[in-house]
Amino acid sequence: MRQAGLVQFSAGPVRLVTDLSSDDVNSLLQVGTAIGTFWPQRFGDLLPAEDGSRFGFTAYVMRDRELFLKAGLLPADLPLLFHGRQDGSEFWMNDQTRDYYRRHLFLHEATHVFMRHIGGEADDLPLWFLEGMAELFATHVVSDDGSVAFNVYPDVRERFAGLDRMELLRRDIADNGVRSIDEVSRLRSGDFARLETYAWAWALCVFLDEHPATRAGFRETVKQLRERSLTEWLGEVYQADPVGLEVAWTQFVSHVTYRFDFERTSVAITDGKPLAGPHSVEVQSGLGWQSSSVLVEAGQRYVVEAAGQITLADAPKPWDSEADGISFQYVGGLPIGRLLGSVLTGGGDAVTRARSMLEELPLGNRAEFVAPVSGTLYLRVNDDWGSLADNRGSLRVTVRRTE
Repeated sequence: MRQAGLVQFSAGPVRLVTDLSSDDVNSLLQVGTAIGTFWPQRFGDLLPAEDGSRFGFTAYVMRDRELFLKAGLLPADLPLLFHGRQDGSEFWMNDQTRDYYRRHLFLHEATHVFMRHIGGEADDLPLWFLEGMAELFATHVVSDDGSVAFNVYPDVRERFAGLDRMELLRRDIADNGVRSIDEVSRLRSGDFARLETYAWAWALCVFLDEHPATRAGFRETVKQLRERSLTEWLGEVYQADPVGLEVAWTQFVSHVTYRFDFERTSVAITDGKPLAGPHSVEVQSGLGWQSSSVLVEAGQRYVVEAAGQITLADAPKPWDSEADGISFQYVGGLPIGRLLGSVLTGGGDAVTRARSMLEELPLGNRAEFVAPVSGTLYLRVNDDWGSLADNRGSLRVTVRRTE
C-alpha cells in the first residue's frame, strides 16, 4: 500500500504502516517477527480467536505525523505519552533518533498488545507489571547474524542508546529516595506521567525475573496468568521472607549498574551474636554483602582489622589490593577494594531494616566505628556490582569491641 507518502508492510504478526526509510522498516520487521515467537515462550500460547484468526497487530510508526492525520490513520485527539500509545491491537509511535530506542519503543508497545490478549486473570494485571514487562521484553540485542535476544539485562550503555533506565533510577533515588517493593507495586496510571516511573516498573520486573529467590516462581506465574493471580503470588513470596526480599531489592536499585550480578550480590540474611571476644570471618572479594555473624550495639565502638590480599581485575594487568583499596578506579566515591561495612538493624519493619543497610561504613585495613544502630554487621569489598566475576581471593576480617 502506498498512500500520501505512507507505505504498508506485513511480516509475521506485524502490519506496519509508516513513512520511514526501508532500512528502518526492515529493522522493525526483523524484531517484530522475532518477538512473535518469544512471547509464547514466556506467557504461553494465546487462546484461539473466536473467528479462528491468528494473532497480529498494526503499528503506525510516524516520522511526519501530518501524513497520518491527512490519511485518517491517526485520531486527532490521541495522546502519545512519551512517544507511544497502544489501543487494542494497534499502536502509534513517533519515530526516534536512535536506532536502538526506535526498536525498543516498537517492542514495548507491541508487547502491550500481546499482553492484552492473554485473558483470564491477566485481564486485571497491575499497571507496574504491564509497563515493567513491556520494558523488560523490549530490552534486546540484535546480533551480527541477525538473531535477536529479548529480555536481556543491559551490559554496556552504548548498546542501548536512548534507554537510560538506570540513569533515571539513580536520579530519582538521589532526589526522592528508594521506593519499596510495595510502593512500586501500588503505582497507578497518574504516576506514569513521569518517565522515572517506567524505570521503577522495569526495575521490579527485572528484579523478580532475575533474582535467585524469585526467578523460577515469577517465570512460572507469568506463564499461568490466565489462572493465577500475580498479586497473590507476590504477596505470598514477600510474606515468606520480607526482610530478605526487601534487602535484596533495596541493594539492587541502590547499586543498579550495567551487568548487575544478581547471583553474586544475593544477600544471605543471618542473625549475628554479641561478641564475647574478637571474632574473625573471611570476606570474599567476588560477593556482595556477607554476614559477619556479629551483633553490634547502637552507640558502642568497635575496631575492625583486615588482613590479606585480593585481586580485583585481570586486565590490563592483575590489580592486587589490600583492604584499603586501590585508587586506579573508584565506586561510590571510594577506591575499589576498600573493605566496607553496614548494619542490618534488628528492629522495625522489613523496609526500615533494609534501608538501614544503605548507610555504609568505609573501613579499610583498620578502622574504628560507632554502631549507628543495633543489628548484624555485614561486610563486603567495594566494587561495581556488575564487575564481581573477575575478583579473586578474600580478606580475613577481625571485629572486636573497644574497652
